[in-house]
Amino acid sequence: MAGLWLVFGLTACTGSGRAPVASSGASPVAATISPTSAKPDRPEPKVTFEEAESALDAYLALDTVFRASGDQRLATEITRDGQRQLTAAAYLSNDLAPPRYSWGDPTLFVPRVEQFPAWFTAVVGRHEQGREEAETSIMTFVRHSEDARWQLSFASLLYPGTALPEVAVDEEGYATPLGAEDDSVLIRPRLMAPLHATAAEEGPGGFSRGHIAAGPHTTEYFAAIVKERAKAKDNGLSYDSIFSATEHPVYALRTEDGGALVQYALTRTSTWDAQTLAGEVVPKPIPNPMLWATEPADDIDNPSERDEPTYRDTLRAVETHQYVSTVPAKDAKALATVVGFDGSLVRATKN
Repeated sequence: MAGLWLVFGLTACTGSGRAPVASSGASPVAATISPTSAKPDRPEPKVTFEEAESALDAYLALDTVFRASGDQRLATEITRDGQRQLTAAAYLSNDLAPPRYSWGDPTLFVPRVEQFPAWFTAVVGRHEQGREEAETSIMTFVRHSEDARWQLSFASLLYPGTALPEVAVDEEGYATPLGAEDDSVLIRPRLMAPLHATAAEEGPGGFSRGHIAAGPHTTEYFAAIVKERAKAKDNGLSYDSIFSATEHPVYALRTEDGGALVQYALTRTSTWDAQTLAGEVVPKPIPNPMLWATEPADDIDNPSERDEPTYRDTLRAVETHQYVSTVPAKDAKALATVVGFDGSLVRATKN
């Protein structure tokens, strides 16, 4: 274990943390690399393909060991940003017995980054034990300095049956990263998260219309919120659900069509509030899937109910969502489209 940790933290490593994953049909990343011309005499990038593959192998090997042993602490140390929250949730929501995976061979997208932080994206087939169908994981690793370890910053799952766009690479195979304010695409990478949040809250008639395509993780959230609000009202509650951008990094790669493949996170906060007089409030059950994450608020009104699976006044649930979207070039007649999602409840409070 110490050797694997040293390998992932300080140096490149060899050896595979992967096992073959059966797949049917064409690969979702088939023909996703399209060479473009390279500028001569460029400085060496901060991460090579060999280093990226070694970092990926080391992470997968460590993750496999930590999941088998239920070691949440070490599992979260090899992650960061939104992925750290999701990793902790995977352990805590499963009594420290998180899902276990085998992995296929990766496709690596290594941007030509000439200063830290260095990062790369791996697209890997993932098979969860006990499930028949494989999934496609999109994982981005980051290293912030020469002395820092590689950590998994972002992971999401490609929608089934969806193919990634072709990622443009130079003649040496390196991809082109886009800056947060790059305005050559329909939506600047930094603005993808807040516009996505607007689509979720306002629906198909909102401000994001004409920018982001409708779908299950955009405008259909709006319909679900309206439905839950009506249900809550029937039970004497008010309900609201707010989506917001985070301070986590946004990763963007140029695609062959002049657009971008953008990875970003959102936070979703849902709140149920009692709408009855204080003297008439009765305890309400906390939904079973939320029990593992629910803590009493610091100012809980009834301390005797701190450990009860109920709430009186307010139940607040916070989720971390991680998305992959394709964003067209600015002059293209197309919309930004969500193509990948992963997320879960990460914490909740009651009062």
